[in-house]
Amino acid sequence: MDTVVHFEKLEADKRIVKHIKRFKKLLGKHKKVGLISKDAYNTLKTCTDPLIKKWQKDCKKDLGYQVDVE
Repeated sequence: MDTVVHFEKLEADKRIVKHIKRFKKLLGKHKKVGLISKDAYNTLKTCTDPLIKKWQKDCKKDLGYQVDVE
């Protein structure tokens, strides 16, 4: 049963990292077409980078390896 919980956490962590990276791409697209200001983009991007690192670090700590999702 511990193995199942282990893989459930892995999949959740992968999904979190994947969604944050997609959000970051969406921010870039919105900035490019003028849907958000440069200041808003910079603020949100500054917040997303530490989140990605945190979840990748937490996963590495829990699982013993880095989760990097494209």
